[in-house]
Amino acid sequence: MVRMDPYHYNDDGFRVGDNQWAQERLLLILMDEMNLARTEYYFSDFLSRLELRRTISNPDNPDKRSEAEIELDAGPSEYRFRLWVPENILFVGTMNEDETTQALSDKVLDRSNVMRFGMPDEKSLPTDDNVKLDDSSDFMPYEVWRSWQQPMINDSNVTEQVNAWLSQINLALNNVGRPFGYRLQKAIHKYVANYPLVEEGERYKIAFADQIEYKIMPRLRGLDMNDNAADQCLEGIGNIVSELDDRQLYSSFQNASQQSRQMGLFQWQGITRPVGGDDE
Repeated sequence: MVRMDPYHYNDDGFRVGDNQWAQERLLLILMDEMNLARTEYYFSDFLSRLELRRTISNPDNPDKRSEAEIELDAGPSEYRFRLWVPENILFVGTMNEDETTQALSDKVLDRSNVMRFGMPDEKSLPTDDNVKLDDSSDFMPYEVWRSWQQPMINDSNVTEQVNAWLSQINLALNNVGRPFGYRLQKAIHKYVANYPLVEEGERYKIAFADQIEYKIMPRLRGLDMNDNAADQCLEGIGNIVSELDDRQLYSSFQNASQQSRQMGLFQWQGITRPVGGDDE
């Protein structure tokens, strides 16, 4: 991250290789086994700073930029480092889920897309253990990646439909005291806006189905199924799921609802999707 920072550590005393070379690229940081400690303990402040970063209109101004910089404590004061985390750094984490895993807080869920993988589809498992990857010297330039980003949905009809679905889902979640705020609503709109070929046909339904899977289903974990309000909540969300033409999501949602009623608490087991996305 030091190399990706365009504002600090560019002099000869801190330079690591060619910093400009790094800043033209994308950096993907993978944090493995995030469930070994509560995410909020070690990543909460980081998430807040990343979100605050969006409000800094001119990061070239050191006084403004400092509000969203990360301070790394490496010992005495002379070993404390300040970092500006640019938008060409992306974060992905993995978690094993078992009876000891702490549920993610709303703060984390609202700022992330949570993908829970179901049981592997045996028919889609690779048969060749010696999979070879093509070597390539090409890379995705940050400016190209950034040029693809869309700030909002261009089709007003799609915007209205997404808003209608969000309103119905939030009413359903409100029955169990788990409504979401403007931040999550805005994030879902942005995801739909940037879904590949979203304006072709009804592909916006696929994008919205993703967001139900990634952002809504994790909020239902541990829901008390003995409460009548839980049935109302699941029924409301199920009505939206049935409109999205995602048979695997619909089937997984129905199975989770039925099994959770027997267990007493809602458990989301994820979705088993064949490699290549073939429904058959």
